Amino acid sequence: MTPGALSLLVAAASAQEAPARTRRRRRRPSTRRASYAQSVVAFNGGQSEDPLVDDGWWTSAEMLSLDLRGTQLVVVSACDTGGGGVIGAEGVVGPRRALSLAGAESVVTAPWRIGDRPTAALMDELYREAMATHGVPPAVALQRAQVARLESLRRRLGDARPSEWAAFVANGRWW
Repeated sequence: MTPGALSLLVAAASAQEAPARTRRRRRRPSTRRASYAQSVVAFNGGQSEDPLVDDGWWTSAEMLSLDLRGTQLVVVSACDTGGGGVIGAEGVVGPRRALSLAGAESVVTAPWRIGDRPTAALMDELYREAMATHGVPPAVALQRAQVARLESLRRRLGDARPSEWAAFVANGRWW
């Protein structure tokens, strides 16, 4: 069964930040799939040293192996998940692209750093908006959530503070 929405509360990192053991395991011959091993997402801080246990690092190459067909929305609420590495003729290769190629209709990611509290506040607004307006495209729900955060910050602080609401972008289904 395919989920309608998938939310990943994770931390993003570059392959260089992963432990050497993980980087060695990720090396493959020069193929399109190997290009996707350059971006990783960390679950539980990537702390496991036991080779029989998943190491906690999830590469974009591994994301490609998912079957997300029929999944309307994937939200990766971590900073620096919207980009990736530029790999030759492949272009920018990272989590956003991998999840889209795996079949997700819409993917919400952040192309730059954002703090945990502003992320949590924006995600609360996004899910509230998505639940209140079932059937509205994810990009519209995200835009409405961002406007709500912007207006809240202006009322409370008298300042727009785009660093607290503008970091996330939606790619994919716009209708």
